[in-house]
Amino acid sequence: MSLVVPTYRTNPDHLAMLVESVDRLTLPADAVELIFVDDGSPDDTYDRLLKIAESRPNTQARQIPNSGWPCRPRNVGTDLATGEYVLYLDHDDVLFPDGLEAAYTFGHRHRADIVNIKEARSKGWGWGWDAYERDLAPEPVTRLTSLLPLTPHKLYRRAFLRDQGVRFEESRRLLWEDIRFNVLALARGARVAVFGSRACYHWVKHGTSSSTTFGADPAEKWRNLTDLMRSACEVLPPGPVRDEVLLHTYKGRFLDRLGVWMLTARPERLAFEAEQARTLAEELVPESLDAGLVPVGRARSRCLRTGDLDTARRLALIERGLSASATAVDVSWQESRLMLTVESQLRYEGVPLILTRDPDGRLHRDPDAAVRAVLGQDQLDFAGSADGGLLQFGLKARDTREDWHVGEPGTVELVPAGDGFVIKGRHTTGIDLGTALFGRPLGQQPYDLSLSTTALDRRFHHAAPGPDGLVLPALIDGTAVIAYTNRSGGLTLDVGERFRTVAAGAAAPGATVELLPSDGRSVLEIAVPGVHVHGSTALTGTVRLVPADDDREPIELSATLVGADGRALIRTAAAVIDPGTYTIEVRFSGRTTKTDHTVTVQPTLGSRLRRLIRGR
Repeated sequence: MSLVVPTYRTNPDHLAMLVESVDRLTLPADAVELIFVDDGSPDDTYDRLLKIAESRPNTQARQIPNSGWPCRPRNVGTDLATGEYVLYLDHDDVLFPDGLEAAYTFGHRHRADIVNIKEARSKGWGWGWDAYERDLAPEPVTRLTSLLPLTPHKLYRRAFLRDQGVRFEESRRLLWEDIRFNVLALARGARVAVFGSRACYHWVKHGTSSSTTFGADPAEKWRNLTDLMRSACEVLPPGPVRDEVLLHTYKGRFLDRLGVWMLTARPERLAFEAEQARTLAEELVPESLDAGLVPVGRARSRCLRTGDLDTARRLALIERGLSASATAVDVSWQESRLMLTVESQLRYEGVPLILTRDPDGRLHRDPDAAVRAVLGQDQLDFAGSADGGLLQFGLKARDTREDWHVGEPGTVELVPAGDGFVIKGRHTTGIDLGTALFGRPLGQQPYDLSLSTTALDRRFHHAAPGPDGLVLPALIDGTAVIAYTNRSGGLTLDVGERFRTVAAGAAAPGATVELLPSDGRSVLEIAVPGVHVHGSTALTGTVRLVPADDDREPIELSATLVGADGRALIRTAAAVIDPGTYTIEVRFSGRTTKTDHTVTVQPTLGSRLRRLIRGR
C-alpha cells in the first residue's frame, strides 16, 4: 500500500503525529510505503522530510516547484507509488492502527477499484453517518452514494488509476478537486466497496489550514462550481449516474444558499450567489430533477428558479425554528448492556409541531401556510414521508472521534393530536459493551451518546439526553464503566474510568467495612453499593489507612476492586495492621476517594509484644 502525502509548510508536530500513526499500523512494515511530495515549501519542511526518509525504510521525499494546490503533488506521488492501493493523506491527519489492514483485506477480496474507508472527523455529530453504516461489496453498477463523502481519503487501486487515466486536475487553485477526481473515477467505471466496520482515517481539525481562504471569494467559488458541474457533464453520459451527481451538487451547493445561511448572509452576497446559482441551474440542472428532491428542497428550488428570495427567506425561518426534543425515560444496566429509553418529538419554536391533512390527502406543516399561499397548495406536502422517521442512537469516542451506530433503530410516527397530528416516537435499545462496535468491545475511553431523529426528510442529530444527576457505575466482564449525565445534560459512557471511578462508591453511606482475620494478619473488605456487576472483574489499586487519633504515618495496602456474584467490593491484601482507629481512602485508576468510614483494629497479644520490642 502506498501512502501519498502532499506537504506545504507543514507543522512539525502535525507531521510527527502522522508518521507516528503510520508506525502504529498493523500492516507489515514492508507492505507500506510512505511518499511525501512537498509543493515547494519556502521553510524547512522539505529538510525535515528528507531526515524522516533517511531514517525509515520504504519512505521517500520529493520536492517539486510550487504548484499552488495538492493536485500535482498527489499525481507525482501516484507516479512514484508501487503499492496495490494508493491512499491520499493530508499532511496534518492521522491513521487508526488496525483499520487499513482490514480495509485492504476487504477491498482485495472483493477486487474493488476503490475502498471507501471509514473516516472520523474531530468536530460535530454524525459526519458520514449514512456512509459507513455497514461494509458493502461493490455493486454491479456503482452509484455516487457509495463514494460519499467525496474526500480523497480512500484506497484507490493503482492499476485502475493508471489504466483509466484517473488523475487530479492540476491548477494553482482548484476548489473541490477531490470531487472532480472521484466523479472521474465514477465515470471510468470504478468498482467501489464501502468499509465501515473499522475506522481508518482521522480528519483532524487543528484550527489552522493551508487553504483558509477556501470559498471566501464568491466569484471564485462559482467559477469553480461551474467548471465542476460542466466537467461532470463532460465525463458522465446522460443517465441516472449523471443525474445523481448533478442533484447531489445542486442540493449541497446551490439550494443550501436558500437555507438558514441566507438569514445571516450580507444582502449583496446573497443576491450574487442566488443569481449565480439560478443561472447555472438553468444551464445544467434540468427542472425535471426536482422530482428527486424532498418537499422542502422542491420548494427552495422553485424559489431559486423564479428568483423569489422573500419566500425562500420565510421558508428558511421556518426550517430554523424546527427541532427535535428528546427526553430520557429510563437508563439502566441489564447484564452487559446499557439499556436506554427515550422519547422524541418534533417541535416548532419550542412547541409541538402540528401537521394538518387536507381533503385531498396532502399533509402540511402548519407553519408553512404563508409559503404555500405563494408557491401553491400542492407544495410542501409531507404525506409521503411522515411515517418514515427513525430514531437511532450513536456513540462518539472522545479520544479517537469515531462515530458509531449502536443498537437497532426505532421509529417516529404520525400521532393524532386534536384536529391535526404531531410526530413523535419512543425507542428502547441496548448497548452491549462487548459487541457494540461491529461485534468488538468498546475501547478504554469516554463515549458521548448521540440521538439521531430523522423525520419529515430532515435529520436532527444531537446529544442523547440523560436524567438529571444520573451516575450508574458497573463492573462488566473485566471492565469498569460509569454511565452518567454530563454537565451539558447529555449521556456519557466512561469506559475505563477516565473521569470517574467505580471505587468512589466506597465513600457512599451504604458502604460497609469489615476487618477479617487471615493467618495472623488482617484483610479489609469494603462493600461498594450501587454497582451493577456482570461476569467477573478484578482491578488493582490501593487502600490507605490514615490514623485518626495520632501522628503515625498512614498505612498503604495493595487492594483489588472485585466484581463477582452480583456484588462489588474492595479487598486488601493481608497485612499486619497496628491497633488504632483509621479513616479510609481508596485509590483506583489514578483517583483518590476519601471516605468518612473508619476501621478500628483492636490490640492483640502479638501487637502488644511488637510495641514492647519497638519501645526497646
